[in-house]
Amino acid sequence: MRLRQPKLSRAILALHRHPGHDWTVAELATESGLSRSVFAKRFQEVIGVSPLRYAGELRMRIAWTWLAYDRMSIESVADQLGYKSPAAFSRAYKRIVGVPPGYSRRAVE
Repeated sequence: MRLRQPKLSRAILALHRHPGHDWTVAELATESGLSRSVFAKRFQEVIGVSPLRYAGELRMRIAWTWLAYDRMSIESVADQLGYKSPAAFSRAYKRIVGVPPGYSRRAVE
């Protein structure tokens, strides 16, 4: 995605470089060089979702790839993406993706 918003681009790049970091809106705003409120509002307007929703959806796209194609275990994916436990990761995955993480692996078999 080519974004003509250099300040937002810096935050998005940070999310992509460190998807396992437990980002806060304040940290992402700092990355962008904007105040927290201006950053959150601009991100929502330009990207269409909140910064934390974007971060969660990004993690799940990465997780899907790792589970389906790289054959990583749920435990490894959860750890790499910064979840405190495989159960916490599995709940987040099902909430965002709509299916349990094991389904992603079976879907490509």
